[in-house]
Amino acid sequence: MLGVNQSFASLGRILGPLAGSLLFAVHPSHVLPFVAAVLTLLGVAAIVAGGVMPARERFLEKV
Repeated sequence: MLGVNQSFASLGRILGPLAGSLLFAVHPSHVLPFVAAVLTLLGVAAIVAGGVMPARERFLEKV
């Protein structure tokens, strides 16, 4: 599990600044990198919530 975490962290450190700088240059208000970050955060939160709730329900069924 730690290796997967490290892999995604390294991808984020490589692709994040690249995507951020490209989005920063696209629009004069420079708001697109922040919008992309919020959308990414909401997407990850939805994935985590979808994975945690079924696991909790499985745990409570065993108890």
